[in-house]
Amino acid sequence: AGSNDGGPGAAIRAKLTLVDLAGSERAKRTGAEGARLREGININKGLFVLGQVVSALSELGQGGASPRSSSSAVSHIPYRD
Repeated sequence: AGSNDGGPGAAIRAKLTLVDLAGSERAKRTGAEGARLREGININKGLFVLGQVVSALSELGQGGASPRSSSSAVSHIPYRD
């Protein structure tokens, strides 16, 4: 690995590993009820928002338009919906 001076054209690399701990099964098929059903719903909401964040970051990394503002030099990635 070389040194990174942070100058123009510097490359940043990262590795992101995602693990699906809950799955995205349909609630009806799992038979979950009560607290377990609510937990599954919240996990699936979180996974959905995570997908939106990854997509927005990918667009920015490829030089695409900002997800929510087209003229801002600094982009906001919505991580809470």
